[in-house]
Amino acid sequence: MAIRVAHLRRLKQAVDRRDEKAGQIARKLAEHQRRTLNLAIQLQALYEGRMEDVAALLEEGGGGGAAAAAVGGAGLAAGETLDSGDRTGREVV
Repeated sequence: MAIRVAHLRRLKQAVDRRDEKAGQIARKLAEHQRRTLNLAIQLQALYEGRMEDVAALLEEGGGGGAAAAAVGGAGLAAGETLDSGDRTGREVV
């Protein structure tokens, strides 16, 4: 009987260690996902700010509204936004 109890105790310790490792991995993954999301938000804001800066510079330099509009929507179809889909036409989530 003592052997079974000792064996069960070792099994419980092994399961506890496994659960602790899984918890550490989950915490690291969640932190990585938060950092990635934060960087994506910062990158999007930076890109939008740069587009506005270039459009303003074109306006100041006499490029006119057409040039500013061309820069503001370069490569995008009418009504399309940067996050509306990828090059294959699939919706980007």
